Amino acid sequence: MLYSNIRVIIFRINFKYNRKRIIFYNKVFSFLNLLKKHFQSRLVKSQPYYLQKFLKRFIPLTRVPHL
Repeated sequence: MLYSNIRVIIFRINFKYNRKRIIFYNKVFSFLNLLKKHFQSRLVKSQPYYLQKFLKRFIPLTRVPHL
């Protein structure tokens, strides 16, 4: 009984951790793809201000999730 309860707890912790990790990686890849598109646009090459403004929108995406 105790062993099965411990297994369930470990499974839940592992599932929660993996879910947060997947969400974090999806956000990071989404950010990188948008950044790549942004760099390919004509405006960024001549105007760094727009890049700074763009990056400020995504600062929360680069934070490591609390586990």
